[in-house]
Amino acid sequence: MWKIKLFLLLQFVNYCKLQEFGELADLHVGCFRDNPESRDLDKRLSGDLNSIDKCIEACTDNYYRYAGLQNGRVCYCGSEYGKYGPGQCNIRCEGNTDQICGGLDSNTVYKTGEKVAGPPENLRKSAEPTNSSIYIEWERPRTGANFEYVVTTSLHFSYNTEGSRFTDKMMRLSSNMTTAVILGLVPGSQFNVTIHTESEAGVGPAVSGLFWTEVGTPKMPLPPTIVLSTGQNDGIITIKVSPVEEYYGPITLYQIIVIDETLPTVFDTEMLYNYTVAQNLGLNYWIAAELDPDYLLTHEQFNVGDNFMYRGYQNHGPLLKRHYHIILGAVSQLNGITKTSYARVTHDQHAINEAVVFDFPEEESQIVFQQESSSGDNTALIVCIVVALVVLFVALAFFIFVRKNLGQKIRRRRADTQELTTNNTPSSAEAMENGFVDNNGYIEETGAQFRTREDYLQSLEGKVWQVPRNFVDIQNEVLGRGKFGTVMNGTVVINGEQENCNAYSVPNKMIDDDERKLMLKDVDMNVKAKFHDNIVNLIGICEEVETTLFILDALEVEMKQYLLDSRCLEHQPGYADRSERFSTMREDTALGIMAGIAKGLGHLVNSGVQVKELSSRTIYITGGWQPKIFGFGIADYSKRAVSLDFTRWSSPETLLKRQYSSKSLAWSYGCVMWEIVTLGATPYPELRTGEVKARILQGLRLPSTEYLSDQLYQLMLTCWMTDPSERPDFTNILESLTLMMDEQMVLSFNIRQDFKYERYLPELEHISSS
Repeated sequence: MWKIKLFLLLQFVNYCKLQEFGELADLHVGCFRDNPESRDLDKRLSGDLNSIDKCIEACTDNYYRYAGLQNGRVCYCGSEYGKYGPGQCNIRCEGNTDQICGGLDSNTVYKTGEKVAGPPENLRKSAEPTNSSIYIEWERPRTGANFEYVVTTSLHFSYNTEGSRFTDKMMRLSSNMTTAVILGLVPGSQFNVTIHTESEAGVGPAVSGLFWTEVGTPKMPLPPTIVLSTGQNDGIITIKVSPVEEYYGPITLYQIIVIDETLPTVFDTEMLYNYTVAQNLGLNYWIAAELDPDYLLTHEQFNVGDNFMYRGYQNHGPLLKRHYHIILGAVSQLNGITKTSYARVTHDQHAINEAVVFDFPEEESQIVFQQESSSGDNTALIVCIVVALVVLFVALAFFIFVRKNLGQKIRRRRADTQELTTNNTPSSAEAMENGFVDNNGYIEETGAQFRTREDYLQSLEGKVWQVPRNFVDIQNEVLGRGKFGTVMNGTVVINGEQENCNAYSVPNKMIDDDERKLMLKDVDMNVKAKFHDNIVNLIGICEEVETTLFILDALEVEMKQYLLDSRCLEHQPGYADRSERFSTMREDTALGIMAGIAKGLGHLVNSGVQVKELSSRTIYITGGWQPKIFGFGIADYSKRAVSLDFTRWSSPETLLKRQYSSKSLAWSYGCVMWEIVTLGATPYPELRTGEVKARILQGLRLPSTEYLSDQLYQLMLTCWMTDPSERPDFTNILESLTLMMDEQMVLSFNIRQDFKYERYLPELEHISSS
């Protein structure tokens, strides 16, 4: 009986071996020679991997496509094999003598079955971050081909409470990229960056890392309130200080700064020292104390001039007979970077009077307040005024003499340098309001020769910053293409700070005279627009031998994408369930964005700069949810392969006669407001583009929604009045929005029963959709 059992057991073991052999046989590739100088399978794995199954498993775990065994006990992995031809494999595996594990100079090669690319390696920062961007780099996976990278960025931690509304960012990069710049982030925050590969074979494993953005400048502190008292603490100013909210980084300390206004001088924040050093340098201001944040939580008041030590600073006192102001500085430090903001110097900090003056007689010290000037002081003041007026008249007479005698010489010397002009183009806000103008920008004088590039750049001196080339660092990432050149990502040093920018590179020899005229018209628009927080600004011009670089504000997140990303029912259902909201964007943020756009458009109108095309795709959102208007002048280029169709945003007069004015712009602005409240929906999604014009002329308007108040929708309707003169200007629009911001339930993103997003159909927003 036992012989039968033993026989059956041996048969079962042999069956298992045959099964194992059958599985390995399917994976077996062959026997191939190897070369120690340049291995056929280039990765040797350590450990006890002296059988075929162990070696295959280990190579699979490392995402290699092939496993090979050599000399009975050595395991190699790789993505290619056979470059030295067939070999001789006759050595049995030390871990399983039933298997053959290569020869002295040959590999027994097996497939692992793994096809996806391995994980990217050594993810790290490639440069110091800014307050809104992170620079990263990595190494290619050891295995895989024909894939692309997927980079995902999510918020891990932020000092700013608004940071919790940050929506994840995702970008796709080709397999030849090993660097990336992640834009549109929140200052003073830590982000989790994850990179994985995707190919036809599937999704590869990911690698992750935590990265900080640079700390932001703290919110401006409130001026300290001076608490006035008499008879106590002689020579001491008692102040009340309010803590500052941690917004773009931690508040690590506060500075109490004393300014002696008896002889006013410029307050330079770069030259702040203790009292002794300040006196030696002849400065009339000094740091009296540095305080830990906890100090303000436990002390309501602080005595300036008590002569005690605070974090290494002696609070110099008693204070002498002087006119003093006290300033509070909030300091934020993070990862070796320090940012400080200071309260404004203001007389409002005094509870009773304009100035605090300390007078110490020889026998008794007391605090007195400057209330009235003596008659002697009044006389001295009158004498000073008379002398100042005499000096002013003399200087004016000298200026007139110089202008009269030298002006002609100066004009003759600069006759060959023509200034930017728009003399034959209405540029005032009134002209824009009362008629339809065509903003020609740069216009040549009749009979004048076309200016050279050098003359043109010389004419811009004093109007546009001439950026030194070493201040600009251009990346190889092409962001878009304009009429005259290519736009790339880069950085520029401004006031010692490195900031992101877009660089519009125009090749000097590749554009003809006609193109140059058009380019100068565009540049003139940006020069006229000057600087504003809600437009894409021309920062400066950088002159090179072969190219001219127009340095522009960096464009971060297109508002259309920002609105679509805030649809949390589609992108963050967990957040939507917890908050019972259908948007990650707050209602006050939406109204703030509307107000910012109105400010920017009003500024452009008042500057005589005409914007013909406006939609959520020509507006970008930067850090702090600030909108910036794009698409005018030199700041007009395409970031996509297809052209945008603005039919659905155009006024009746624009559709009929191609007429543009500030009133047609108000119509487009109303459509942008509707896009904001619908989180990026396409206007008139039920109509084909060819049908839109007729329906608008028949009176069709964009509909209201159940989460939009009548008051806000009425403002949109006024923008869509058929008669342009009945539409509001941007001053009126901004006033209306400002009033709404103080009211409740103007806009609500709370989920209601049977809620559905308004439709977004991107194919209807492109030229090809007609």
